[in-house]
Amino acid sequence: MDLDRAYEVLKEVSQKLDYFKDRQGFIDTEALIYELDDNSSAEEIYMANEAYLALEKLEEAKNIIDNATAPVLYEGILVKQTNGRYMIQGTSYEFSSGSPLEYWVKNDAEVETWMDSRIEHNGYDYYIYDYGREKDIEGMKVRVKQRR
Repeated sequence: MDLDRAYEVLKEVSQKLDYFKDRQGFIDTEALIYELDDNSSAEEIYMANEAYLALEKLEEAKNIIDNATAPVLYEGILVKQTNGRYMIQGTSYEFSSGSPLEYWVKNDAEVETWMDSRIEHNGYDYYIYDYGREKDIEGMKVRVKQRR
């Protein structure tokens, strides 16, 4: 499979899913259910429920696609500031609890790659959620992408 072609197709799917977005930018899965009334047949109710389930999964897939293809805003080394928060060296971008990021690490196959995660606080210091609560993050290579 050609990876570039795969992402081209996935972007097309993501754009087509925008049709289902509500005013706040979320896929309005519940609208399918609300359109049902007392006159709806069992088949219509069944199809609305199945469409609801499918759209929930497709929304999750769309978020993954959008994040994977989003442009990188900042990339660099994490440094701890005097206020205890971390920032990307040479930028003004500061992380706090819940801040999304990708970090550079060896995966299970010992291949270096980017991993998607977020910053959290353990009561003493900040950490990268998927990297581990007790692991030191200063000096790690990270990047921040444009979130939609």
